[in-house]
Amino acid sequence: MPEHRPCWDRLYWTDMLDHLLERKEIRSDPRFGLVIIRGAYGDDGAWTDAVHTIAREFTMDCQGKHAHLAELYDAPVIEDREKLENAGSVQVRAVFDEWARKDLERLHGSEFEPWEPNRGLPVTWRGINRSHGIYTFSFRHEYCIFIDQHCLDSFNTGNNPVTRVIARNWFPFWPTPGFNLEKEDLADVNGDTYEFPNSPIEGCRYLDVGWVYVKAPALTSYYENFQGDFSLWADYYKRPPDVAGFLRQ
Repeated sequence: MPEHRPCWDRLYWTDMLDHLLERKEIRSDPRFGLVIIRGAYGDDGAWTDAVHTIAREFTMDCQGKHAHLAELYDAPVIEDREKLENAGSVQVRAVFDEWARKDLERLHGSEFEPWEPNRGLPVTWRGINRSHGIYTFSFRHEYCIFIDQHCLDSFNTGNNPVTRVIARNWFPFWPTPGFNLEKEDLADVNGDTYEFPNSPIEGCRYLDVGWVYVKAPALTSYYENFQGDFSLWADYYKRPPDVAGFLRQ
């Protein structure tokens, strides 16, 4: 049976959207929604259905006093068969990062300062509004939706479709002096060697591989909970092929 969003989640979602519009730091950009990147190109009908289903999950509760919020839904779609067909998370992350940086620079101009790993900041702090001393990143600039073949097949069946949510600035743990992302046999500051017993996903044995499968009806639950508190990624993370559902379950 298809899974639907529970009433409590739908109530939290619309209240969260209204709250976002009141927050000073994002009034200049009240849009909500995630970039959707296409990675499977064999079924145009299923792809169109996936985009429409995601839009419906984000806007279905924009009614009554919340009707005006539907106009603020914005989910840019990126399609590039040559570059993205069957692409891995590294390629997708690079494409999304390019979009996010351009959009943040457009919104914040000279106030936007890109985050660099060697600055030693926590993984979730990606940019800073220097004139106000506040962080300006929103969920839509931190995470994107990637529709791979597994996701597309799930939309084609019509039951419990899943999406692949990719973290733009993924790091397996906080950067330390001498950190080398290319090596998985890193030693910590005490000389102890980290062990990664997990089976490899795209060659990565870390518990957190930088992306997660999320049920389509649960996307708003992630969006609402993670907005302004990206540390929850680690709290609710499920390593593929496990699928994440509603965060309050």
